[in-house]
Amino acid sequence: GGNLYVKVFQGEDFPEFVKECKPLFDRVKVVKPASSRRESREVFVLGRGYRPVSKKKKQ
Repeated sequence: GGNLYVKVFQGEDFPEFVKECKPLFDRVKVVKPASSRRESREVFVLGRGYRPVSKKKKQ
């Protein structure tokens, strides 16, 4: 499958976003770039190995 690399800002919905990504990918990792300021809420979510959801699971 494919990969996802998306820049996000940690807020109240962030944990739920990561939780929803986990069943869709073989691996999900949250990465904070070394160049990002410590106080910045900016992170990247990396999803590797996309696993499509079957139509049966969606219903």
